Amino acid sequence: MPRKDEVWTNLHRLFKQELGMSLKDYLTEVRIRKAKELLTNTDYPINTIAQSVEYEDPQQFSKVFKQNTNLTPSSFRRNF
Repeated sequence: MPRKDEVWTNLHRLFKQELGMSLKDYLTEVRIRKAKELLTNTDYPINTIAQSVEYEDPQQFSKVFKQNTNLTPSSFRRNF
């Protein structure tokens, strides 16, 4: 039976090979996509949206959101 670290290493390698991105990058992309949907289609507070896409720290959510969209969540909501 393979060791746990070998399983994770193989999973990460296979994920990158098949999708061209790391598992972490993929999860970030999915979370940001969902956040954009919520910002566009709801009036939920940004803190609530951050929590719903699994960011406990709203500041960290805003930082990651801006890195991926070049907009803050508030700016994104205003523009779209």
